[in-house]
Amino acid sequence: MYCIVTKMSYSKGVCFMRRIFASLILVLIMLIMPGCGEKEAVQLQKNNNGQVSEQVVLSHGNENEDLSTNDQINGQINPIDSGDGEDLTEIQDDELPINDPKNVVVNSHVDNDGQIKLILSKNYGSEQLLEQYIEARENLSIMDGLYSLDLDIETAYGGSYVNGIGDLHADNGGFSGERQDWFYYINGIFADMGAFDYYPEEGEVIWWDYHSWKMSKGVPAVIGCYPEPFLHGYDGKVTATTIMYFSDDVELAVELQDALKSKGAKDIKLSKIDTTDTTDTTDVTGTIDIMNVADTINVYDTQKLSKRKGSVILIGEWDKLKKIPYMKELNEAGIRAGLFIHFTDDSVELFDYSGEKVKQISEKAGVITATGEGNGDDSPLWFITGTDRDGLVEAVQVLADNPEKIVGSFSVAIHNSEIIKLPYME
Repeated sequence: MYCIVTKMSYSKGVCFMRRIFASLILVLIMLIMPGCGEKEAVQLQKNNNGQVSEQVVLSHGNENEDLSTNDQINGQINPIDSGDGEDLTEIQDDELPINDPKNVVVNSHVDNDGQIKLILSKNYGSEQLLEQYIEARENLSIMDGLYSLDLDIETAYGGSYVNGIGDLHADNGGFSGERQDWFYYINGIFADMGAFDYYPEEGEVIWWDYHSWKMSKGVPAVIGCYPEPFLHGYDGKVTATTIMYFSDDVELAVELQDALKSKGAKDIKLSKIDTTDTTDTTDVTGTIDIMNVADTINVYDTQKLSKRKGSVILIGEWDKLKKIPYMKELNEAGIRAGLFIHFTDDSVELFDYSGEKVKQISEKAGVITATGEGNGDDSPLWFITGTDRDGLVEAVQVLADNPEKIVGSFSVAIHNSEIIKLPYME
C-alpha cells in the first residue's frame, strides 16, 4: 500500500512539476518580448571636482531610462519599480485628438494673475498642441491640473503615471520602432518628482511633451518656458541669476538684465569674465549700475560654472567661450549633455534628436540653449553665443525683445532672422 501511494504521489508530483515548468516558460517568454532591445546608455555626470564623466545606465526597452535612481521616469513614478502592478485608469472626457493641428488649443491669457500655464507639445516642442491657463489653487498638483483639461487622460500604476493624453499614448515601439512617452518640465527644468508630488504656484509653467526616449535623460533644462526659471525657480526655491559676460559684451549683458527685470525677475547680477592669467579687478563703468556687479571672474575659475549656486546666463561669441575649460568640455560632450549643437573652429553644427548632424552654419549664426546637472537642477546654465558677433547680437536681441519666438523650444539656433528649433525635426 505504501508503494502504491508513493507511486501515485510521484506521478501527480511529476505532472504538477511539468505544469509549473510550462508556466514558467510562458512567463519567461512574456517578460523577454517587451524587454527586447535592452541597452546601455551614456549619461553625462559631474563629480565633486566639477569634472565631466560618462556614467553608463541600464535602459529597459529604450535608450535612456535610468533604473538605478529616483524611482522616477522623467518626473513620473517609475512603473517598473512601483510595485503596484499594471492598473490602467482612463479619464473619459470629450475626445480631442490633440495631435491633429486643427485641434490646437491656445488660450492667449493676458492677465495671468493667479494662473498656472500649461503647455502640451509633441516631438521636442516642434508641434505645439495646447497652451492654456488654469487657476492656481492650494494643494493643486500638476496631475490635478492635467485632469482639469478637457482631454482624455489615461494613467497607469495606481494613477501615478501618465500613459496617454488625448490620442497620444505610451508606445514601446515594438521590435524596430522607438519608444515614445510623455515627459514634463517645470519652469524649463526637467522634473525629478512625480506629477502628484509637485504643487505649482501662481505664475509657474508646466510643459508636457510627447517624444522619443532617445534623449529623454539627456535634456535637463530647456529654454521654452522663458522667462522661467528666472522668476519662480523650482520647487519653491528661487535662486539668484548671474549674467556672465566678456568686456566687449557689456551692453548686451545690460540689455538682457533689463529685459529680465521687466519680466519680474528680481535678483539679477552681472559678472565680468577676465581672460588674463590674473583676475582683473577694474570696476566696470558706463551704463552698468556698480551695485549690480557681482564680481569679476577669471576664465580658469570653472567653479562658478561647475558648482553653480544659482542660475547662470553666459554671453559671448564662441571663440571667447571656448577658452573656458568647462565650456570646451561641454561642447565636446554635445548631445550627451542634452545639447543639439556642436561648435567647430569656424561653424556650428545642428543635430536631430538621435544625434545625427543635419545642418552646418558658418556665419552669422546665434544659439540659445540650456543645460543642467541632472533632473531637478534649480541652478541651470543657459548660454547665448554665436559663430561671430552678428550671430551673438541677434541671439541676445531675440531673447530680450522677442522672447515669444522661443516659447515651446528645447533650444534654438538663429540665422538670418530665422528661428531654427532644436533638436532639428524634418
